[in-house]
This record gives sequence, C-alpha cells and structure tokens, in this order.
Amino acid sequence: MSFLSVPAQLTFGACVLGHAATFVGLSFVSSTYRRLSVVDKYDWSNLVAASLFQLWVVGAMIPTFSHSIDPLYPSQLVTAELALHYQVLQGYFIYDFLYLLTFGTKYATFLLHHMACLYFSVWYLTYGFSSPWFNVLIPILGECTNPFLSMRRILKQTHGKSSTVYQLNRGILLTLYFVCRIVGFPLALVCLYPEVMNDPASTWVPAYSIIGAVYAVSVGWFARLLKS
Repeated sequence: MSFLSVPAQLTFGACVLGHAATFVGLSFVSSTYRRLSVVDKYDWSNLVAASLFQLWVVGAMIPTFSHSIDPLYPSQLVTAELALHYQVLQGYFIYDFLYLLTFGTKYATFLLHHMACLYFSVWYLTYGFSSPWFNVLIPILGECTNPFLSMRRILKQTHGKSSTVYQLNRGILLTLYFVCRIVGFPLALVCLYPEVMNDPASTWVPAYSIIGAVYAVSVGWFARLLKS
C-alpha cells in the first residue's frame, strides 16, 4: 500500500486493529454477542468499530468546517487540515471495501459506493475546490447518518424491530438520512454551483458526476429503509 499516504495507511491499520479488538472485547461485555455465530460476531464487531470511527469523523470535521468558512482562515484549494481528513477517509474506505469483499457480491451497492467515494477523495486531493463549504459540508452530510445505520442492524438482532430502542434509532436514522442525504446533497450542489462554476469544468464536472452517482445509490437505500 505504498501508493497511499501515511495517514491513510495508519487509518487502515487502526481499523484492522480496532475490528480485531472489538471482536474480542465484545465477548466480555455482551452475553448476546457471545451467543452469535462467528460470522455474525465478525459483522457485529465491524459495525461497532465503524460506528465509533464515523462519530469521530463527524466530530473532527465540524471544527474544520468552522475554520474553512472563517474569512481569516487561509484560502487554499486543499488545506493541510482538509487533506488530512480526506486521507483518513481513504484509509477507512479501503479497509471497509476489503471487508465487504469477504461477503462476495452481497454488498455490491456498498462496494460501488466505496469505489466512488475513493475516486472522489483522490480527485479532491489532486484538484480541490475553491469553495470551502463544498470541501467540508459533503463529507459531514454523508457520514453523520452512518452510526445509526450500523446500529440499526445490531438492534434488529438484539431487541427486534418492534422494540422502542429500534424504532427510536429508526426514526433518527430516517430523519437524518432524509435531511442530510436526500435533501442536503442536491441542495448543497445547487447552492454551491455559483461558487464552483468559476473553477475549470474539468475540475467540477467529474466531482458532480460522482456525487450524482452516489446520490442515486442513496435514494435506493432510503427507499429500502422506509420498507424495513
């Protein structure tokens, strides 16, 4: 993996170690987990580790967002702070992509989603946007729903779909998903278009195309969530 930056490599390694530690650690805190099959334990531990990582990403990106829209903050296409966040996301997406591959084609749409996100991160680190809002807002909108999405699968097994805690998580998930992904993504693209249109077409057209493809997948996922 020498083609990856050091932060991406470190994140990949941390995800692998975090998954392994969670796989072992949950046995000491959850009797339900101890009764699961090895395959389900493998999946659960990844979901818990992924949820913690996703919460950290959102928490870390919010201060970056406030810095980026500060008029006193250096105006650059790709600041060192933003580049670090995108490199960390690359490491996570590569880890999760390889993890999902172990299930074959079961998570085909997730694999396509991760490939698009990886391409976007490479594109961003190469070209960047002149709009600080775009640089930080898109990752925040995309990641803030994921911890609730991960917990949905766990709560479905531990408490059942009719339980209060499952329905509460479902309500938060659907609300955030609709506001951030279904409405937030296209609204951000439309509102930010006047800012990015000043960049060369070769810069923003591929980015908009990739995000459009990811958005189409997100709409399909939302339709499935409504039925579940």
